[in-house]
Amino acid sequence: MMRHLAIAAMLFSLAAAAPAAAPASDIELQTPYCAQRHTVVRALADVFAESPVARGAVDDGLIEVFANADSRSWTMILSFRNGISCLLASGARIEDALELVTPGESI
Repeated sequence: MMRHLAIAAMLFSLAAAAPAAAPASDIELQTPYCAQRHTVVRALADVFAESPVARGAVDDGLIEVFANADSRSWTMILSFRNGISCLLASGARIEDALELVTPGESI
């Protein structure tokens, strides 16, 4: 939870420093953990040294996982087609799922 708050504070400060944009979308108004995708990606790289490690398409956009191989921290975001990305989850001790699953074993 503390990591969520740290990321939210970081995104808020970056967004506040950015030039004024178009009116807020419904997504931005409903959750404090959203910002322009480029702002989120830059913040994850600058503050946590996280980079993209996985992504998958969903109906509304793209689920992306960012991670830091050294600290093993990770963050999952949902990036919408309108350019807004929202924090979904974050944590520590990320593992490579392919190393954890025996061939033929279901996840």
